[in-house]
Amino acid sequence: MAIEVSYDAESDFIRIKVTGDLDMEVLAQVAREVAQLASGHDCERVLSDFRDAELKMTQATIYRMPQFATEAGAERRVRRALVVSRDLKQYGFFETVSKNQAHNVRTFSDIEEARKWLLIKP
Repeated sequence: MAIEVSYDAESDFIRIKVTGDLDMEVLAQVAREVAQLASGHDCERVLSDFRDAELKMTQATIYRMPQFATEAGAERRVRRALVVSRDLKQYGFFETVSKNQAHNVRTFSDIEEARKWLLIKP
């Protein structure tokens, strides 16, 4: 499992790349790093590349993820693009429950489409 979290000053968004198993422990670490970067750079956009990650969560856990994100410091106003290549049904479920809890999350299979969406002014 590998995690990379960085701020892209040119595009003004936070980049996340996870390889391997994606579980709550990994998400907790990512959430802490993202909250710190978002605050330090006044950044409201996050690009998460999960194409090489395998989601290791139950549907019940996925349902609680938006609340967990809020508790970890993720603000609802932050736009989050998730780029995935597998586990599409589970990520789609996450997108739905996130939107139902006023989080601005969208899933993509194409990283360029995700970037374009992030760069559009809300």
